[in-house]
Amino acid sequence: MAALLLITFEAGLPFVGFGFLDNAVMIVAGDMIDQSLGMWLHCSVMASAAMGNICSGFMGMQVHGLIEKVVHKLNLPTPVLSEEQRNSQRVFIAGHAGGTFGIALGLSLGMLPLLFIHDEDEKLEQAIFSKLDASQDGEVSAGELQKGLIEMGLTIDEETAAHLIATYPNGRETLNFHNFKRMCEDLKEGRHAPKIPAPAKQPQH
Repeated sequence: MAALLLITFEAGLPFVGFGFLDNAVMIVAGDMIDQSLGMWLHCSVMASAAMGNICSGFMGMQVHGLIEKVVHKLNLPTPVLSEEQRNSQRVFIAGHAGGTFGIALGLSLGMLPLLFIHDEDEKLEQAIFSKLDASQDGEVSAGELQKGLIEMGLTIDEETAAHLIATYPNGRETLNFHNFKRMCEDLKEGRHAPKIPAPAKQPQH
């Protein structure tokens, strides 16, 4: 029984490393793609995650065999088995179970980067800011803000948009992302909310 437990442990240990690396790289790369290339290409979160998985697979190929070498250097005791024992169903099941639990544990540990990734609200704000910033210069002008709000169904003139931007001065008559976040927070809390007319209702026939 002790020999089977040792086989299970040794079979699962490399898969802990594989699972951790696979999930961690996919999450980190997917998040970076989502906040950069994904926003530029207007990709969905799932598309960014798929591209992150490509990076994870590429990284896995580069470190192929490295994890086994590290585990081998641990010099863990290996049970001495006869050829008949090595080919037995019990040994096969022990190794298979070790690999299964190992990969599950590694993938679970690989989710740790989620603790350090920005929340969805900030990603949504970044996506909205990127859409408003038609010139892609990192700043939103009054005209760009007016056009964006009109596309969202809000009737607003450029003077009102300029007044809203002036509420968050940055030395220029534009709105950068930092001040855009402040504006979103104020609007959520009802602070300094501009009075924007609601879209006109279509007459019913």
